[in-house]
This record gives sequence, C-alpha cells and structure tokens, in this order.
Amino acid sequence: MRIKLKPVKVDSGKKVYSFGYSKRGLEELQFFVRKHNAVVWDTRLKPFSKFRPDFNRRNLEEELGENYVWCEGLGNLNYKIGGVKLKDPQQWYDVCAQEERNIILICICGEYSKCHRRES
Repeated sequence: MRIKLKPVKVDSGKKVYSFGYSKRGLEELQFFVRKHNAVVWDTRLKPFSKFRPDFNRRNLEEELGENYVWCEGLGNLNYKIGGVKLKDPQQWYDVCAQEERNIILICICGEYSKCHRRES
C-alpha cells in the first residue's frame, strides 16, 4: 500500500493519527491499525453512516474488535451547524492517559484541516 498515515500529534510518547474515511476504505484502515499498532477512536457524535455502512459502529466493532473504541465525548455537537464544540473533551485526556497503543482518530471528513479531529 502506497498511502501513508502521518501522525498529527504525539502525546505521552503515543502517536496520534487522523483518518477521514470519505474517500478511503475499511481495508486501508485495518492496514494502518496493524502497521502502527493502533487503536481506532471513533470521534463521531453518532457512529453511523448512511453513505458508508462499512463504517457503522457495529461493523467497526465486528471488524476491528478490541482495536475499536467509540469516543462519544470527542464528537462535535455543532456538526450540523458548523463550528466545533466537543461534547466532552476531557475524555481525550482521561482515555489517552490510559491507552498504551498509538491512536487513529476517525470520522468521515476528508480534510483534516476542516475537521473537528484537529480539536481532539
């Protein structure tokens, strides 16, 4: 696979990656989970997609098992009206402090610079 995933943050020695799935597949995400010894944090307020059912919470739980965590607190309360207001940003600090693996933050947004993942 040629596409690379570059870390967007390093926190407590862990690398944090960002993955927008609007134009990417589940197989690519699975590849990065293995390659980077990472856990996927689903940062969507509502973890389902009409357009990409392969990225629905149930499917991700089945496909990724213990490598998937829904982080509702990192969901954007303003996703429908614009702007960013995370539901419970403290969740980032609490869970990240306990996580031993690298982290891949996911949501549908294709452009990290315009996504709430950059606030997580």
